[in-house]
Amino acid sequence: MTKVLKISAIILIAGVLAVWFGLPDLRDTLIAHVKRLSAPAFVLAPNDMKPQPQAQWLEAYRSLGYDLQCNGNPAPQARVSTDDDTVCTAIIKSYDGIPADSVDFLFHKGELQHIRIGFPDTSMEALQAHLNDAFSKSRRLDQQPGAEIFGKNVHVWPVAEGVVIIPRTVAPNQPLTLIWTSKSSLLRDLEAKKDRAMQELQKLREKAQSAPAVPAPVVETAPEAESAAAASPAPSKPTHKHGNTRHATVSNHGTSPDADLRKCLDMPTDRDVARCAAH
Repeated sequence: MTKVLKISAIILIAGVLAVWFGLPDLRDTLIAHVKRLSAPAFVLAPNDMKPQPQAQWLEAYRSLGYDLQCNGNPAPQARVSTDDDTVCTAIIKSYDGIPADSVDFLFHKGELQHIRIGFPDTSMEALQAHLNDAFSKSRRLDQQPGAEIFGKNVHVWPVAEGVVIIPRTVAPNQPLTLIWTSKSSLLRDLEAKKDRAMQELQKLREKAQSAPAVPAPVVETAPEAESAAAASPAPSKPTHKHGNTRHATVSNHGTSPDADLRKCLDMPTDRDVARCAAH
């Protein structure tokens, strides 16, 4: 019996070690679940979210029991704005009573600019109901002209010091995220987009100016054709006589048809007249 227990213990330890070192994603998930059992709840009304000094903000939340892990060189996908220079993350168990996974504080030059809260997809209905109730008297910005600057498929509400954004829908088993963004960050993003647009316009102008001019096509006329055109008189317009008279034309023999007919009628015999008329 003792031998069986030892073998079972060895197999169990080997399995744990295999999972721990061989499956890092699963390992991290298990650690997060364990930490979430004792993690604090994050409670901060959207209208109270505003820029704060980085050092004071982090000190305040660490004193509340938040295990904040900071990265001073975040990857592009970890940022909200391209100029975010520090991201600090903590595991939480809820946000305003709604089950949540984590909270990120994002800073720019020592000042809080974004708060990003991650939820499981199962919290979507509760989060939407909570925000619709909190912003019942506010008109959503995504329903107004120019809302494309916030992206597609999002709900956007104005708050005292910025905007709050959540997706309209979320696919099953995909993370759900609430983001608060400060006014100052929005203005910097707009200025950056404007600068990029002006740079592209300047490039197009320089490209157009450096392109070689295309000469207009020139049609050359032969000297002989020009001389013949100058020497030939302009064609005269035909004249027409009205009434019962015929149009005046010239035959191949230099006489008119009337003169030829009179000549035939002067023939001595009918046979001669017929022969003349036939020609």
